[in-house]
Amino acid sequence: MTHSPPDDVPGRVPGADRAIVRGEKIAYLLDERRRVRGDPRARAAYKAGIFSVVLGFTDSGLLRDRLLAHVRGHRPVDVVRDPDHGLTKYVVEGPLRGQNGRSIGMRTIWGVYDADATRTLLSAYPSKSRPV
Repeated sequence: MTHSPPDDVPGRVPGADRAIVRGEKIAYLLDERRRVRGDPRARAAYKAGIFSVVLGFTDSGLLRDRLLAHVRGHRPVDVVRDPDHGLTKYVVEGPLRGQNGRSIGMRTIWGVYDADATRTLLSAYPSKSRPV
């Protein structure tokens, strides 16, 4: 796996206009059952709390639209190439506005497999930057 030097990171994710967010990823990000205390999948519980409680998302279509706007509207901060798996990951950071109007810094990771040019959301979580 190799990271791109900062000068080699593109201004936008190539083909971001063709990016997709799969329905199962939205369901995962909004799954209220994952917020149950003691759930061994702590990362999943944390993500559900961020998207549903902090950002107030209840509308899966709106969350999908905001995530797509995120990849289209922000510059990648890193590109990670994994030739063993034929995958390139684009790491994108910037504010994401919730359904409740609150915005936080968000990191999204978009995968592009060599065999399939589709840009697919792999992960989304708060960035280490302060809320905006």
